[in-house]
Amino acid sequence: MVYALKRQPLKALYLTFALPVTLLVRLPFWCVYYLPRFNRPRRSWKWWQCIQVNLIRTLADLGDIPEKTGPLLSHPTHHTIPKDKYKSVWIEPTPALVFDPLKKFADAAKVEPVRIPGYWYDREGKSVPVGDRPRPGEKVLYYLHGGGYVGMSAHPSSIYAYLINRLTTTLPNVERTLAVEYRLTTGPPDELTNPFPAALLDAIAGYAYLINVVGFKPENIILGGDSAGGNLALALTRYLVEAGRLPEAANVLPKPPSNLILICPWSDLGSSHETPGASVYVNLESDFIGPVDDALLKHARVNYVGPLGFPEAANTNSYLSPGSKHPSMPEVSFKDFPRTFIVWGEAEILVDQVKTLWRKMTDQLGEEQVGWVAGKDAPHDFMLLESFEEQNDEAYGALEKWFTSQ
Repeated sequence: MVYALKRQPLKALYLTFALPVTLLVRLPFWCVYYLPRFNRPRRSWKWWQCIQVNLIRTLADLGDIPEKTGPLLSHPTHHTIPKDKYKSVWIEPTPALVFDPLKKFADAAKVEPVRIPGYWYDREGKSVPVGDRPRPGEKVLYYLHGGGYVGMSAHPSSIYAYLINRLTTTLPNVERTLAVEYRLTTGPPDELTNPFPAALLDAIAGYAYLINVVGFKPENIILGGDSAGGNLALALTRYLVEAGRLPEAANVLPKPPSNLILICPWSDLGSSHETPGASVYVNLESDFIGPVDDALLKHARVNYVGPLGFPEAANTNSYLSPGSKHPSMPEVSFKDFPRTFIVWGEAEILVDQVKTLWRKMTDQLGEEQVGWVAGKDAPHDFMLLESFEEQNDEAYGALEKWFTSQ
């Protein structure tokens, strides 16, 4: 996200004048407009769900106002660990685990492995010391947060606390979760920093920390991510699978995780799903993500792809867009991928690309290896939002059943 000093006066102006005026105008309008059920984006939505989605669309890191000012709230970043009550650890970089094609990507983008923070979340009722060795039979969730690669945070004070805490308590034999503060991308009007594969280098470091420092075996690691974090989880899995076949990496690179959880994964950073009648257009009113060609979301994609080139690489690179259906995209292989559970919201703008990913994985891995649940009339990342209670209960229940049945 953009944090440039040049934006601070504009941000202060918005916070002082424009934001209060905007909310004073929009909130009463929403409150009245959505009273009749026929005005709601989905007839099944409660009145307050309509208000919440609109507030997120306006104020969140990828919202209307932050598009002009940068984020309205400050989030912890990869630079520091706040001095607070939460369990945290510095995770050391792992340059010895960088092989092709990742090395070529990193050289092109001029990014290197760095030290990053990680945050531990405990299962409800548990308190596991930071970095404690695994108990017999214990599994761990390794989680990568969303935010379009330009916003949000893994810190337990963020919006992700509800989702990660509930996942940690839902998944059988999981007593704790590690979430890493991978590097976020910036760009115009600021200097471009941390394009792909910076976040992937960080994700590898966190995964290696779980194995080489804490002592978890790959078969006891569940890898999860939502939105951009789902995209990153797919890229990490692909790297572990494909680079792990190289002779020079076979005895060095960790094995892939046992399971993969993808929550509304951003599967296509390119344009292959931007066709007339597609969900990126028809579901705009029922989602808090704005149009894909809005300045902020477009910058997020362009900046993250970086020197590899947008839209060319975004349409044809399996690390960036495993759900792409662009005619120039070579066949994307999911051979040797772990059991995967995919979640999507029927009302989100990304639903078409998530379904494309789901079909690709199911065709190659088989239906028994790819579980799924669709949130009825649910927006993007609905598992973050407590107000979508029915859809959340169904999704978390389906996840628990999927893992219990292994």
